[in-house]
Amino acid sequence: MSLLLLFALLVGLMTFWPYQQGAGQLRLGGAAHRAVLIDTLSQTDPDPLFITNVTQTLSWAGYSVDYYGPSQVTVDLFRNLPLMGYSVLIFRTHTATGPSAPPGQNIVTHQPYTTSQYSLEQLANLVTEALVRPGDRFFAITPNFITREAAGVGGFQGALIIQMGCSTLQARPALATAFFERGASAFVGWNGVVSSYYTDVMTESFLSSLMHGKTLQQAVTSSSAPDPDWGGQLTYLEPSSVSQQLMIDQVAVIVVWTLILIPGLLLARRQGFLQAMGRAWKNSRNGRPGESVKQGAP
Repeated sequence: MSLLLLFALLVGLMTFWPYQQGAGQLRLGGAAHRAVLIDTLSQTDPDPLFITNVTQTLSWAGYSVDYYGPSQVTVDLFRNLPLMGYSVLIFRTHTATGPSAPPGQNIVTHQPYTTSQYSLEQLANLVTEALVRPGDRFFAITPNFITREAAGVGGFQGALIIQMGCSTLQARPALATAFFERGASAFVGWNGVVSSYYTDVMTESFLSSLMHGKTLQQAVTSSSAPDPDWGGQLTYLEPSSVSQQLMIDQVAVIVVWTLILIPGLLLARRQGFLQAMGRAWKNSRNGRPGESVKQGAP
């Protein structure tokens, strides 16, 4: 059993160690000083002061900043993002939950949803429908879209991803993992529900701390007070954290199967031993050749 458990640990290390090593080499923000603010909430929750302050903070730190308002936030924009070379990406958008996905793992665009558009992408679960408010149905980008779109072309090499929507880091971080697979160095999000006002305030505070020299952990900690109304807190993930969790999950699965199989193997071995003993006893009773049974002289 000890050998099997050791084997399980080795399998986990061989599977995830290379990914963890590569992740540790990424630099926050990469080499380019380009940032983008993708904003769909301005349609229903406008906050021009947030846009101004974030733009000024990033510009002061030496970043050129692009802004995409609601009408520009389409599926095609997300398709082109990996090719644009941004090192800081801020998504001021709603997030949505898929039919079988954890909370908050789909990024909601502002492109109205129809069944006739992106048919193949819908079948492949790259895009899906999101209901933001009664009657407001939009296309949403799934984690699969981020990992599979334009495979081998572009990426988010070293980029910092800031997702201002609800619950992206509440359960399984499929969205963060998708960005890591495309090269992102860190993912900042919320571990629960948050109001649009509060996410604006805390994201602005976090960015200001980060651009004034705080580490990622320090900047998040300084802005992680829970939303007083909904309870969500700002938090973050790095690729090494995800790879460690994946390794733990993989090893746990192997250990569980080992614990399931070992009793069966021991039982089978015991039954085989008992059957062999039974055959030996019968052979000795029957006096078969090869058995040590004394016979009288003729």
